[in-house]
Amino acid sequence: MDFPAGYSRGGIRTSVCRIFRYPGSVKRKHPWVFSGAVQAVVGNPGLGETVEVISAEGEELGYAAYSPHSSIRARMWNFDTAREIDDIFIASKMRIAISIRNSQHLLNAKNNSYRLINAESDGLPGLIVDKYDDLLVVQFLSAGPELWKDTIIRNLISLTGKENIFERSELDVRKLEGVSLGNPPHPRPRP
Repeated sequence: MDFPAGYSRGGIRTSVCRIFRYPGSVKRKHPWVFSGAVQAVVGNPGLGETVEVISAEGEELGYAAYSPHSSIRARMWNFDTAREIDDIFIASKMRIAISIRNSQHLLNAKNNSYRLINAESDGLPGLIVDKYDDLLVVQFLSAGPELWKDTIIRNLISLTGKENIFERSELDVRKLEGVSLGNPPHPRPRP
């Protein structure tokens, strides 16, 4: 299946990551698309931008965050092309993850910390959030969450009521991902 330049889906210009060698792993809901499995990228997606993942036969497999410099070329946001990635999608995934952790009653007299969001396990590839008492520690480890950083921080504040947020992104991992190394870990300013 050939895709014209400027391929659009539903009238929205979309970049496409076409998989030809190993689409089976994505079909089995594996959240990573390795560079060797990518036949072509249609359009010019930027670092962290959402691409539609399609098999060589044209089967729509879902949406992923694109990383042109990483051996993990795309990290799947979802496996449902009916649900595009936007602020509402990110907020919904975060709300579900936080609700699951809260329902597990992990806080008690002996424990005041736990992992609030666990990256791919919660459908938020490359995003880790740990809660330590009244402090949230956030790691943006891949291009997708980095692009959605402001949305993620806004939602963390809204969903947890915590404004004391410290960013502790692993610099070596970010370098492999092609994400700007930025500054050393630092607290996020309060809104």
